[in-house]
Amino acid sequence: MDINKEIEFPFCKKHKIERASFLQIKIEEQDNVFKCAQCVLDDNQTKDYLYINTIFNSQDDYIFQNWPPISNQQLINDLIELVQDQSDPIQMIEDQFNNFINEFMQKIQQKKKQVLQCLQQLYVDKAEIQNIYKKLSSKDELQTILKQKVDLEKMNMDLKKFFFKSFEKKKQTNASLQLLVQRIKYYQDFPKMFNLEQHKNSIFEQLDLIDEKIENSNLFRERLGQQQQELNLLIQSQNQTDRIINDSLINKFNENLININQVRLLNKKEKFSDLCQSKLIKVTYDINKDIISIYKCQDVHQGYIYFSYQLQRNKKYIVRVRFNDKGGKYIIFGLVDQYLENLILKTKQGKSFGDSDTKYGGKIVQGSYFNEMNKDIIIEMRIDIQNQQIQFENNEKSINELQPECLLDANKIYYLTFYFGKLKNQLPYETLIDIIYFQEVDHF
Repeated sequence: MDINKEIEFPFCKKHKIERASFLQIKIEEQDNVFKCAQCVLDDNQTKDYLYINTIFNSQDDYIFQNWPPISNQQLINDLIELVQDQSDPIQMIEDQFNNFINEFMQKIQQKKKQVLQCLQQLYVDKAEIQNIYKKLSSKDELQTILKQKVDLEKMNMDLKKFFFKSFEKKKQTNASLQLLVQRIKYYQDFPKMFNLEQHKNSIFEQLDLIDEKIENSNLFRERLGQQQQELNLLIQSQNQTDRIINDSLINKFNENLININQVRLLNKKEKFSDLCQSKLIKVTYDINKDIISIYKCQDVHQGYIYFSYQLQRNKKYIVRVRFNDKGGKYIIFGLVDQYLENLILKTKQGKSFGDSDTKYGGKIVQGSYFNEMNKDIIIEMRIDIQNQQIQFENNEKSINELQPECLLDANKIYYLTFYFGKLKNQLPYETLIDIIYFQEVDHF
């Protein structure tokens, strides 16, 4: 439908013989919004105009590239791309699980067949055991001697020869019997070697990692709900008298939209090392403040904990840690390799605080080297496994990072870790540190 034939829009003020077919959206107070096609051509800024026919004739799923006015144009581009995307996430998840189940069952059946074939090759039936033992024991020969119809003296001599000969073959007989026993024992213990319960538990542990993604999704959904409530409040204040409040709400809303705290992902994931007094370290989670607190008492001279939330190499992480006191010497926090859980002191893939040791996160990127602990000092960690680096930033905006010889391995799995140590002749100390922020992002 040509809307110009249905509705008589005014003639263009600049090109008098042309009727208006566009709306100019970027205007001053004194401007006229109705423009003709020649105006658009002259202006050469099509993004500042809306075609009236498109407004009336477009379907509900049509998205204008230049409307509504927003501060981040990329959002419209992303929305258009997402709407045009024909993929079905629900079906994709169905397919992923179905493919996994089918491939898993095929692999299980294949391994079952291989194990049973291997076991059958080791099989020794009772008849074979009896025959082997009968041969080794020379039982038939012994029976023959005893059945002879001879005087006892000759039988006595034959038995002696038999026994002497048997003892001469003692080592050979022992070796043969040992092979038989080993074969039978190996066959009987075969199910213990292929303890499927252990493999099952390992597989289930891997599958349980999906729970972290589900929890992350639930957290994202809850945050969206909170942001929607804030946005509803913002919309309600869209009048001039609420302009100051409105600006404040916009700033708060945008800040919350960008900074989604995900500390809850680490809740109940703490693991304690076997090192010294590690199990005396206390970890608590404040659900209202969304903060994890780590308390080290004076009895802990050396120990550490890590959080068994697997950090992905294709993601980046922001962690903020707050000191609540001067602590002592010393604390190291950073990452630990899943296979080297007791060796952060060797890997040096963290930063030392309370002790001036530049081996631990001491390369200066900006400002100066820092290692101080004090009340309300906040340290931000930026973790980039793909690029093998961790950066640490303090309140003064100084940035330190891992030394070149201590870089991360992009092919390894890492966990967030905290190590508490004590220097020689140092008095015992207690300290409380908080994880106040944790976020998994695609880029910094």
